[in-house]
Order: sequence, then structure tokens, then C-alpha cells
Amino acid sequence: ISDSTTIYPNPAKENITIQSSEKIYRVEILNSIGQRIYNEIHNKAFVEININRFEQGVYIFRIEYGSTVINKKVIVE
Repeated sequence: ISDSTTIYPNPAKENITIQSSEKIYRVEILNSIGQRIYNEIHNKAFVEININRFEQGVYIFRIEYGSTVINKKVIVE
């Protein structure tokens, strides 16, 4: 599944788009010290998230597809 998931743009400033061939069940975003700052159920293959309130840094996007979970790093400028 991870090969079929695209997160763009990366680095990003205002919005992040997550696109997948599978339905994305949940997206969690963790900051650099592991705090969950975003947690939403989506249940679709195309998700847009507004990140303009996020501080600059590296974030982990935890993307759930049913029983499968992948993590991707995203840089916010």
C-alpha cells in the first residue's frame, strides 16, 4: 500500500494532499516529539489537510487502511 500512497507537496506550507489507490480510513499527524496534533477519519482515497497553522518542522503522517498502517515524513515550511 505504501507504494500506492502519495503525499504532496513535500515540503509544504498550506495544504497537504494524500492520494492512494486504497481508501484511507484514518490520518493522524504527529509532531517531532510524538504528540498527536491531528486525528480524523476520512474513509476515502483522496484527502486534503490544511496545515497552515502548523509550526515549521518535520511531522509523521500515520495513515491507516483498515489493518494496515504506514508512516510518512512530511516537512512543513
